[in-house]
Amino acid sequence: MDKDIILGEWNLTEFSYSGINSVKDGDETASVSYSAEAKDLNAQVVFQDAGKYTTAGSYTLTLTTTVDGETSAQDFPYPDITGSGTYRIEGNKMITTPNAGDELIIQASEGIIEELTPNRMVLVIEERSVTKIDEMEVEINFDMIQVLTR
Repeated sequence: MDKDIILGEWNLTEFSYSGINSVKDGDETASVSYSAEAKDLNAQVVFQDAGKYTTAGSYTLTLTTTVDGETSAQDFPYPDITGSGTYRIEGNKMITTPNAGDELIIQASEGIIEELTPNRMVLVIEERSVTKIDEMEVEINFDMIQVLTR
């Protein structure tokens, strides 16, 4: 992979995620499924050769959730996204470390570069985790896709 192709400004042209989270407390389990699709995208990421990145822009996420068979959708505007941090490339993985307190376009710490050309980059982020909180077990499963173009 030619890491130099990543350098420069990219426009976020597609952004979506979906997943199922569940909480188990004893014999009881509650789950929520969700999906989000970005619209009104006007957001950029700049990757610098010093292993740093910046983000700026705006978008609106349409979040659809289903709990106990009830589905609802709501728009969440993000009118002023700014962020920065560091990144590194290891094989086909992009690993980011955001600066504290930033709202980010790249929200996960590790993504797979599924496609990379001089004008298009596709990042796929998956999270599978189980966390114990007191007596409860919280399971998180989500998949995210970000398409960046020039």
